[in-house]
Amino acid sequence: MGEEIALAGGNMGPVSRRGATVLRPGGPWSPAVHRLMEHCRAAGVTEVPRPLGFDEAGREIVEFLPGTVPAYPMPRWVWQRPALAGGGVPQ
Repeated sequence: MGEEIALAGGNMGPVSRRGATVLRPGGPWSPAVHRLMEHCRAAGVTEVPRPLGFDEAGREIVEFLPGTVPAYPMPRWVWQRPALAGGGVPQ
């Protein structure tokens, strides 16, 4: 399966990467979030990770997408037009 590497951030608990996947704490909301991710992907939004299920510890498994995940306090670039446009926020 490969070695797990801790990732920064997480907001809800520890997040790690194993190969091409990300493992993060799951909760009662996780199935609904996975359905939303699938809906977005079916609509052509490829910037949303593909949900891949759950591991034996109940952690969500999602596709790893390369990029920068900002953390609080949010850096100024998060609110700039290119970042907002890339995130699908109406201008």
